[in-house]
Amino acid sequence: MEFLRPKDIMKKMKISRTLLYSYIKKGIFPKPIKMGSTISVWLNTEIESIMIAMYKQEDEDNLRKLVKEIELSRGKAFNN
Repeated sequence: MEFLRPKDIMKKMKISRTLLYSYIKKGIFPKPIKMGSTISVWLNTEIESIMIAMYKQEDEDNLRKLVKEIELSRGKAFNN
């Protein structure tokens, strides 16, 4: 399991911080996992799934569905 910080996401996807948080606000990118009060991370596998969907040019509705699935699966994975 690999965690990615915002700077890692920006580098991996070649996007700005502003665009990253815009995607989150629009619901087409998962919200970060909070680790403490100051650390936000994402699982690398989640980001890979989002990148594949974006590469396939999925529309925003399909991206939102994927984001919901990702965020729901987090609850199952981390609460067991």
